[in-house]
Amino acid sequence: MCDDIDGSGYACHETPEIPSPRTNYSVNNKKQYDLWWEAHTALNQSAAHHVRRRSNFQPLVLMGDSITEAYLGTVMGEPQKQATEGIPAVLSEMAQSESFHPLVLAIAGDQTQHLLYRLQHGELPSSISQDENAIFVIHIGTNNIGKGHLPEKTVDGIVAVTSYVLSNTAGQIILVEILPRGDGSKKYPRLCPPQCDSYGKPFTSFLPAVDKVNA
Repeated sequence: MCDDIDGSGYACHETPEIPSPRTNYSVNNKKQYDLWWEAHTALNQSAAHHVRRRSNFQPLVLMGDSITEAYLGTVMGEPQKQATEGIPAVLSEMAQSESFHPLVLAIAGDQTQHLLYRLQHGELPSSISQDENAIFVIHIGTNNIGKGHLPEKTVDGIVAVTSYVLSNTAGQIILVEILPRGDGSKKYPRLCPPQCDSYGKPFTSFLPAVDKVNA
């Protein structure tokens, strides 16, 4: 599972704070790998289209994973009505009532390193990033936990994303806390080894070692 699929040099052991596209380490199969690249390309096009359609509305850039991508009604760029029913309408109604011009930059399953890579490779045009009226909402990190990154490393990734956005934008940033996960009883046994507690047993929870996974 660590083959270098496309010769990019990215293959395995992705690190939360180091930019990386999705690799064999973070996809389940070749189809998912291809879908990620297609979704990334589509988001680059969406960002460029957003620039061309600039209006007097305030730019609202939503960055993240499946939780945020649901606003588009898609999962990894593919329409998923059942999984996202009603969610796009929430964003549309809010944008109209508050005079926002939303841009969703999110792909299901993404971790901090993937969002960081996407932002550095075309999804954040300067005409948007340097708009002092823009609002940038960051909601990322739950999939790092789900993949087995410990809270400390996940926080490193969230800080890396936030630092990049802070350094490369002129607007305001809203950082959203990671939502609680409910898959621990199934997930943690599969993560050990290597992610085991001090007794060599699977974690039952990554808490109470950390109060908040929040930058």
